[in-house]
Amino acid sequence: METNTCDPWFQSGASVGRKASQPFYTLKRKSPGCIEMENWKAVVGFEGLYEVSDRGNVRSLKCGRVRRMRKCKDKKNYERLCLVKDKMKHTVAVHRLVGMAFLMPVEGKTTIDHIDQNPSNNLLGNLRWADQTDQGINRGQYSNTGEKNISQSINSGQYHVVIRRYGTMLLNVSFSKIEDAIKGRDEFLSSLETP
Repeated sequence: METNTCDPWFQSGASVGRKASQPFYTLKRKSPGCIEMENWKAVVGFEGLYEVSDRGNVRSLKCGRVRRMRKCKDKKNYERLCLVKDKMKHTVAVHRLVGMAFLMPVEGKTTIDHIDQNPSNNLLGNLRWADQTDQGINRGQYSNTGEKNISQSINSGQYHVVIRRYGTMLLNVSFSKIEDAIKGRDEFLSSLETP
């Protein structure tokens, strides 16, 4: 349902067929006269039961009511919540719900990364699809060497060559010199090409 944020009726916080305490949409004021909408999409795998917003909020659609879900934090400070489907409880990470609902999938990237490294910041603009190498580089454990499939460990200084195909790890070796890592990578890739 499209809403006109310039219409004073919508700016007043009124809602159609809902209690005033439970609006269909959420309006956020940044500054006087500027209203920003919170966009909602169905939670993947829980369509018709729950919705997630681009701000990391989750709401239940059960019993014809709209109710915001309460989140808790795990040991690593990631926000999680419990969703119920077919009388089965599923504990899910909020950043995964936001990423799966709003971000286009990227081939070979299976995790959702917090760009600012703050696991509590589940805003859509702070999330991206990543693989384990991207995650390591973002956390500062590895530096990008500019060479494909090669990263350098900040702690040990070793150069790691990691090659995956279709989700399967084919090569994961370390070298002390970048030249050796490039040579090892190239030899391995050429061995894959020749039957």
